[in-house]
Amino acid sequence: MIIPCFNQARYLAQAIDSILAQTYHVSEIVVVDDGSTDHTPKVAARYGQPVRYIRQENHGLSAARNAGIRTATCEYIALLDADDLWLPDFLATLVPQLDTDPTLGAVYGGCQFVDEQGNPLPQATTRVVPPDQVHDTLIDGNFLPPLAVLTRKSVFDKAGLFDESLRASEDW
Repeated sequence: MIIPCFNQARYLAQAIDSILAQTYHVSEIVVVDDGSTDHTPKVAARYGQPVRYIRQENHGLSAARNAGIRTATCEYIALLDADDLWLPDFLATLVPQLDTDPTLGAVYGGCQFVDEQGNPLPQATTRVVPPDQVHDTLIDGNFLPPLAVLTRKSVFDKAGLFDESLRASEDW
């Protein structure tokens, strides 16, 4: 599990805690500090194992995600930004789908935006799309925020990493 972080120390502990609270055992969390000037290093250091902390100069979100993907040793990659949270059964819901079907490169679930107090916001970004329509649906607009996707690491080996020249919509 990869958490890119740039000056988001105030949220980082909640993101890490939401991964550690998963009902599916997580053996690796990579926090990539993209040149933060806040207390991100101290927050990450509080956890010890399984959190691995990497610091790099600020190169943007794509570069931070790529550093985490390159460093990760696990079979599955999930991207959780420092200001995002997962419900406890997120991985337990998605991992079995990849485990039982080796032809799948990635799976996704739903998500709900919340405010700083955790109150749900009215916007919805994910929806069920038949597998044969995902490509065309993505061309029309992004409905898969990175926090909702679980991907085999081998997909990044084959397809490549995020384009580090993009400063927005790099996941789309």
